[in-house]
Amino acid sequence: MTPAHATSPIDQVDGPRDLLPMSSTPARAIYGLFVTTNIAFALGSLNAVEREWQAMLAVVMVCLAGLLLVSTRPHPFPLRDVFIVLSLLVGASALVYTNLATADGLGRATWQVGASTWVLFFLTMRGRTGFAWLGMAVLVLQAVEWAARAGKSPLAGIAMFDTHIGILVVGTLFAVSLRRTAQRIAAANEVSVAAASGAAATNAAAEIRHARLAELAELVTPLLDRITQDEPLSDDERRTMGRAEAQLRDGVRGRSIALPQVVEAADRARSRGVHVTLLDDRGAPIHDGAALSRLTSAIVAALDDAQDGAVTARLLPAGRSAALTILAVNGSDTVRLSIDDRGYALGNPLPPTNSAQG
Repeated sequence: MTPAHATSPIDQVDGPRDLLPMSSTPARAIYGLFVTTNIAFALGSLNAVEREWQAMLAVVMVCLAGLLLVSTRPHPFPLRDVFIVLSLLVGASALVYTNLATADGLGRATWQVGASTWVLFFLTMRGRTGFAWLGMAVLVLQAVEWAARAGKSPLAGIAMFDTHIGILVVGTLFAVSLRRTAQRIAAANEVSVAAASGAAATNAAAEIRHARLAELAELVTPLLDRITQDEPLSDDERRTMGRAEAQLRDGVRGRSIALPQVVEAADRARSRGVHVTLLDDRGAPIHDGAALSRLTSAIVAALDDAQDGAVTARLLPAGRSAALTILAVNGSDTVRLSIDDRGYALGNPLPPTNSAQG
């Protein structure tokens, strides 16, 4: 039988992380370019700094922040890692601003502004938009503070971030769009799974009907052929037909518990002269396989123990404390067993009682 639903890559999308995996090989390739660019900018602006080691330490800190973002992490990005990223960016920015040899003609000496902006951009992709903007605010304040120390207007510090704030706005909008797209895909997947489940249930029901028809044909056809013959039926044949009739009745009245093991045990009991009744008043199958196995075992045990009299197994309506009752009657002795929907006996089975005594 062909599967009702084939899984495609789009079916595996659970959220923005799956639409834009930040720990994928392409993302890490971009990270490699990010590191190379930062190193190139820092080396190209060493003439504008006082201490070369401080400039290179800032490069290391920014690159470590980027490395965290392309590492395998849950979505949204863990808060601990968010604060580590922001601390690295703020620390790198402080190293750069306290290392500038001049306040004019900086060129790429403030390379960390663009590098930090891209780190914050991808932080929004990892579900932490609010913290990305918090980081941007702190970076802007650092620039304003540096501008004030350098004898410049605070607006000069803010102007360093004019285009970079726009980049983060784009990142924010992109993150929101990505999240909504992921939600729409997830909703579509739910509909697809529900449709596939319905189709599977329909196919399963059809297969069960075909199986029951095959069993019915195998059981009844030889007996019907025998009835059409002119020869009278023997006592053994009549008993066989009586058991066949009872078995058909079990399939109708005790559908959910008329399982192969129970049917075989009921046939053995009837061959010993036990009157067997299977009733399904639940109207729905029991889906817990372990519970159904325990219920089945209890019915089979009761039927195999019965040597005479009558055994009635009844599946009760859902919602009751007992899911199944088994009543075994042998003359004046009666044993009643109640079993819950997990397949376990409720209390202890009642001991044999004398029905004449009530």
